[in-house]
Amino acid sequence: PITIERPKALLPLVNVPMIEYALEWLAMNNIEETFVFCCAHADLIKRYLSESKWAYSKDMKVTPIVSTNCLSAGEALRLIDQRDLIKGDFVLCSADIVSNMKLAPMLEAHRARRAADKNAIMTLVSVRVSHPPHRRPCRWGPTLSSPPTPPQPSPALAVFSFPCLTTPRPPCQPHSPRRQIRCDLLDTNIAICAPEVLLLFSDNFDYQNIKRDFVSGVLSEEELGNKLHVYELRHHEYGARVHNLRSYDAVSRDLLQCWAFPFVPDTNVFTLGGNPTWGQTSYR
Repeated sequence: PITIERPKALLPLVNVPMIEYALEWLAMNNIEETFVFCCAHADLIKRYLSESKWAYSKDMKVTPIVSTNCLSAGEALRLIDQRDLIKGDFVLCSADIVSNMKLAPMLEAHRARRAADKNAIMTLVSVRVSHPPHRRPCRWGPTLSSPPTPPQPSPALAVFSFPCLTTPRPPCQPHSPRRQIRCDLLDTNIAICAPEVLLLFSDNFDYQNIKRDFVSGVLSEEELGNKLHVYELRHHEYGARVHNLRSYDAVSRDLLQCWAFPFVPDTNVFTLGGNPTWGQTSYR
């Protein structure tokens, strides 16, 4: 960690607390209620939210949930399920994400899949990157997991975790006409989840990490029939997670170069009453 005195969500990213990018993005997509799960430094996050514009927002209600005993995302989701806070499909993301994507097309595709197949329980968001895999750690730092995605219709999804500068041998047939291995996708840590996701976390107490435990566990239990899908951002959309120092530097440079418009330094997005224009074009 960079500091043990402040939560990561409140660290400045281009002079703006990191959590503001996630909250503003959710509000722009007409999310009506957001639960902010706090563990370490929960008092600082609650104080920040109570003194920010979100305490007076009429468009999106922001509710902090505090539990100092939860040490992983899996434990947090199990607690949310125990409190019965979520009834339908929900957006799952961390406070360190930056994105300007529109959720409407992704939600529409997710709901269409759910209507046709109730086993489609999660849609993961990835963004295509142009730099080759062996140079990706230089910009974004070590990759936690890289999901090779199949084409539509999606028969399966496999997630491989592998160390830097090594090439894994995937446990599938690369020449299968129904499979496609992608090495140009970066996980954004954004997902649309069905309520069944919470139930699976509650039923499997060994699920701690979402990508490493939950995704791999769901795919290995083929008899249950649960399916995961990947949504690739369009060319004018941006999505990234600040999960280490190199990604912190990369996202900061992207913001300064206006790749995540309207989240740029010369707009009033983060001011009280700010109402930026959100068009189809990103200005760079």
